[in-house]
Amino acid sequence: MPTQQRSTLRKTKLWWAFACLFAVPVCSMAADDVITTVVGGGSVGDISDGGLAVDARFYSPLRSIVDAANNVYFSESNACRVRRIDAVTGVVTTVAGNGSPGAAGMGGPATQANLSWPCGLAFDAAGNLYITDRGARDTTSASAPHRICRVDHVTGDITVVAGAGAHGISGDGGSALSATFNFPSGIAVGPLGEIYIADQNNHRIRKFTVGGTITTIAGTGVVGFFGENVDATTAQLTQPNAVSVDASGNIYIEDEFNHCIRMIDTAGKIHTVVGTGGSAGFTADGGLATATKMTQAGDVKIASNGDLYYVDVVARRLRMVRGGVVTTVAGGGTGAYLGDGGPATTAVLGSFWDVSLATDGSQDLCIAEFGNYRMRRVTRSTGTIATIAGSGGVNDGGTALQAALYQPMDVALDAAGNRYVVDFGYHRIRRIDATTGVATTIVGNGRAAFGGDGRQAIQASVYYPYSVAVAANGMLYFSDLANQRVRRVDLGSGIITTVAGTGLGGFNGDGPATTVHLSSPRGICLDGIGGLYIVDAGNFRLRRLNLTTEALVTVAGNGTDGSTGDGGPAASAGLAGPRDVCVDAAGAVIVCGTTTRRIAPVTNTISTLPITFSANGCAVDAADTLYVSDVTTDQIARLPVAALSTSWIAGNGAEAFAGDDGPATTASLDTPSGLVIDAAGRLLIADLGNQRIRQVTFAPVVPPPSGGGSSGGGGSSGGGCGLGSAATTMLLLLLCSGWLLTHCRRWDNR
Repeated sequence: MPTQQRSTLRKTKLWWAFACLFAVPVCSMAADDVITTVVGGGSVGDISDGGLAVDARFYSPLRSIVDAANNVYFSESNACRVRRIDAVTGVVTTVAGNGSPGAAGMGGPATQANLSWPCGLAFDAAGNLYITDRGARDTTSASAPHRICRVDHVTGDITVVAGAGAHGISGDGGSALSATFNFPSGIAVGPLGEIYIADQNNHRIRKFTVGGTITTIAGTGVVGFFGENVDATTAQLTQPNAVSVDASGNIYIEDEFNHCIRMIDTAGKIHTVVGTGGSAGFTADGGLATATKMTQAGDVKIASNGDLYYVDVVARRLRMVRGGVVTTVAGGGTGAYLGDGGPATTAVLGSFWDVSLATDGSQDLCIAEFGNYRMRRVTRSTGTIATIAGSGGVNDGGTALQAALYQPMDVALDAAGNRYVVDFGYHRIRRIDATTGVATTIVGNGRAAFGGDGRQAIQASVYYPYSVAVAANGMLYFSDLANQRVRRVDLGSGIITTVAGTGLGGFNGDGPATTVHLSSPRGICLDGIGGLYIVDAGNFRLRRLNLTTEALVTVAGNGTDGSTGDGGPAASAGLAGPRDVCVDAAGAVIVCGTTTRRIAPVTNTISTLPITFSANGCAVDAADTLYVSDVTTDQIARLPVAALSTSWIAGNGAEAFAGDDGPATTASLDTPSGLVIDAAGRLLIADLGNQRIRQVTFAPVVPPPSGGGSSGGGGSSGGGCGLGSAATTMLLLLLCSGWLLTHCRRWDNR
């Protein structure tokens, strides 16, 4: 065949081959929805033992103690463990707690037992370790023991030596095992083996012996600052949080919110030895201890030479009293992390309450710096500071993918696209800047407690924040689960306040929001017309807070755990295990939980949606398509408007982490929780067990040719020629490509 004719025919073949190639996606190119991680992936707390302590990550070390061999022990309260750093090898191991909160395991190996919130630590002369297990703020749960435990130094077994396992104030004069405490915190062992407890919320110091009776030795139980040179039992204390004993038997009390250190002498009289008492403040170094104000009293320890060390919490300083005069030995007064290897007095410390003394006579000091997730040591001979355990925690200041999250429970967005992540396990709320991608903490100091209203939110204590919402006026709202409150942060000023709840669990009707009891508030959602919906989970109700009048009313739920009342008023219906809430464009309210219910706008009648599993989180897109997370199967389902059943759009049913940058339905999730749809229509998932926020980008829907199928809002569901997936399409592309290459090669050889 002539060359020119052969070239013409070859070009014709090529044209038809390429037409075949590009006709395939036009016929049906149904791409997959793709999942990626957008927040998280930095290391979280490392619970494995056997590695170097300086390389590990810890969940907020809170209190510490040094044993006779100079090994350092610290309570990793949020991780429900007590850990040990070997003085010779630097290796970290667990000595008590299995990592799960609870009350089980007493009488057996300490490492297999449950601890709820281990706090204070002390050793007796025999080397037995005593632990105050404060417990959760939800005092009705199994994780609220309010007791004192002992780990036997020979067998390693753990037993309860004081506390009946319920919060209260009872038992004085009787067996220590039958007594009740209210958040026992600090602990010390006296020279005769007697044990002293700072019974914080009972505003008392109590004393007992193992197997013996318990008594109150200081405090009347009435909050206040009263009593100087009087019997300690007639004095008033305000949340004493630490206690220490010197070699002579004098007892030192950290009187936290009286802003002072007080001493009970051997005659039982009480005296103020540091601070002015009653009012907070800060006084520079060099003054008399009794004239030096403190911002908030922290731990107190007495050295063998009589020097007194104490923590000034808000000032972020460790100070010493020698000869009645105060000097600073560590801390520059601002909260961050800086200064290792240099002078301790110029180091920048994060939040800390604790100090412990070395037992080798050096007077070296250990600091449990929970705000920076580290243990640091001050070497007194050189005056320098260094980290001895922990490589950092939340990774603030880095990119979103470098951020360390611990059980992210929910995620929300503001109008500028900034992402707000509820860091449940770290007791914080984090912000991911939409422009820079940098992660920072904006709420919470990392301490599981309540405090800080009226101050900067980053200095406040929150206790298991659960859900978050951001209003157009720059107000951020979040449910503070264990504090039984909903709180608000002005993102402009940074000030935090309580807007609903009293801090007491229970139900006392509707009314002014800050006078109404909540019980484990979970999901929250703004309705766009001046209201905030609150899932009052423990009361089996949905409440609405009017953001103008600040009144709280019940809109659904009669207080029973059930799915009754379809077709009737929502307020008369039962709600089964409610967890989250969202509002669609028409104003209908969706409450998800054991069953998922819809409350119609205007009529407020309730109905049950065709969702057959227990849902943990929910969100609605612009087309009113409902998305719900299923923690049982670790998947996300979609329910279009008026649909009779759901379809899975993310998760393969395996509890794991896998599948980033691939099809969402083949990816693995672990306990997916809160959901939100962003302005671009993408779905954000709080992948709690994987410590990440993940994003599903829905594939664009390619219009099929006439007579073809259709796709619902967001995501693919097949196309016009019945080639139902991208995998099938790619197979056809490969076949066409192979045909093209083969036939062109054959034609060239003719």
